Amino acid sequence: MSFLQSEDGSEISQLELWLLTEAQWSDVALIEQARQQWQQLRALLPVQGSLMNRFDAVMQLFYQQALFTAPLQQLRLSHLPEPALIHHALLKREAEPLVLSLILIDMLLLSGLEVQPVWYQQQLVLQVRLSAAEKIWLDPVSGQWQCLLKPENGLVGTLADEMKQVPGSFSQLEQRLWQQQKKLFLLCGQKEKSLAIVQHLLSQKPDDPFLRRERALILELLDHWSLAIADYQYFVEQRPDDPLNEQIQQQIRQLSCYSQSLH
Repeated sequence: MSFLQSEDGSEISQLELWLLTEAQWSDVALIEQARQQWQQLRALLPVQGSLMNRFDAVMQLFYQQALFTAPLQQLRLSHLPEPALIHHALLKREAEPLVLSLILIDMLLLSGLEVQPVWYQQQLVLQVRLSAAEKIWLDPVSGQWQCLLKPENGLVGTLADEMKQVPGSFSQLEQRLWQQQKKLFLLCGQKEKSLAIVQHLLSQKPDDPFLRRERALILELLDHWSLAIADYQYFVEQRPDDPLNEQIQQQIRQLSCYSQSLH
């Protein structure tokens, strides 16, 4: 993960860039409040001392001072997307595991620590490297951590567990974040926000047939039938052997009838 620079020369972290992206489908005033909250947290991050001391300081800041946590109670349907939004997490200090991980990763990176997301037993775990031979496994939800080369920290795994890990990437986490937000917005009926997210994803991969199919579905839900037909047709042309094509062709014919009946 790299950092850009603002006009005053300060680094713009990836999290701030994600906040700017969220502004495309979120309240801009809330985005700005969240950005200010992030700047206050960032000012407290350690930049000196040993890597272990910096790690301890970030853990204390994240879990004990800022009190970041997973949702503590069941949410109403209309509020389901909130824990998946970075700006909501910064304002309320409550978020689902992926968002907690992304915030924590940025804090660790800005403190000069090397972080690698990995998937272990279908859960996201962060690896923080302290040296060439020593690294920490960190559960971003609970804050529990274990040092691979220090059994006194309670490590129960072995090198066999190490071999079972699937390395992740920051770009994969970002894609998961937007897809998760899109699904939750759709689930609670906020179709326009879901469409805005897909449009953002398509701005990065304009020729992706699966994203075009996702956009077609949302356009259909919004009664933009002609636009939906174009995206469905694009998918069929690009993926002629897809098992869903027969169903999509039928949907195209049905939408064409809807469109013609309005003229």
